Order: sequence, then C-alpha cells, then structure tokens
Amino acid sequence: MAFACGWIGRAGATHASNKAWSCNGQQRVAMNAAASATNSALRASAGSATSTGSMQFWKFQGLGNDFILIDNRSSEDPFLTPEESERVCDRHFGIGADGVIFLMPPPHASEADYAMRIYNSDGSEPEMCGNGIRCL
Repeated sequence: MAFACGWIGRAGATHASNKAWSCNGQQRVAMNAAASATNSALRASAGSATSTGSMQFWKFQGLGNDFILIDNRSSEDPFLTPEESERVCDRHFGIGADGVIFLMPPPHASEADYAMRIYNSDGSEPEMCGNGIRCL
C-alpha cells in the first residue's frame, strides 16, 4: 500500500493544469483555476480547513484502487457532497481517484472508535468497499 498526502486548495492557483510536487517525500497537489468546479467543491469546514480554505487529504492505493482519505471526525456530515467528491475524483481536473473516504465520528462512541463513509468517483455511496477499507 502506498500513499501521498497534501492539501486541496482553493486560493492562489492560476495555471491551466494541476501541479504536483514533492516535499519531504510527500506529494502535494495544487488545484488550478481551470478546475473551478473542483475548487468550489473544496469549501472550508470547521476543524479541517485552514484559514486559506484548504483541506488536508491523504491518498492511498490498495490492490490497484486509489482513494482520497479525509479526516472528517470533527463533523457529523462529510466535508464534501457526492457531487463535489465526483469532481475531486476527476483524473483530468481533480486529484483523481476511485473514490473519497471520510473518517467519521462513530454513531455511538461506546460501540466504535470511528465510522467511515465512501463516495465513489461517480458520486454514488456504496454500502461497503473492500479495497477502501484496506486503505483506511
């Protein structure tokens, strides 16, 4: 299993294509103005976003499927909607992934440490995803 982490950002991007660069062995992805649909999808959410309107993510690969993982434990609702997740998963104008996985607070703290929700790259929400669970 391999992973990269970085920031999904809304501010300051001016180029027509996504940029990826390496920093301390981690891949960082900067979104661009041409991907305005993706940029608007990345709204600032309490607890996970910085003051510049960016959101930290991790990207994992498991058995050939890649997923964007977002720590969503500070909110009961996913930080991205299914439509926003679909745009972020776009391999041409977004980060590119088979889906977005949200690490959620548990529905009942006495029964579990956390929960998870997944949006596929088409915006649908599956009941379960084996390779996604492998990555989380």
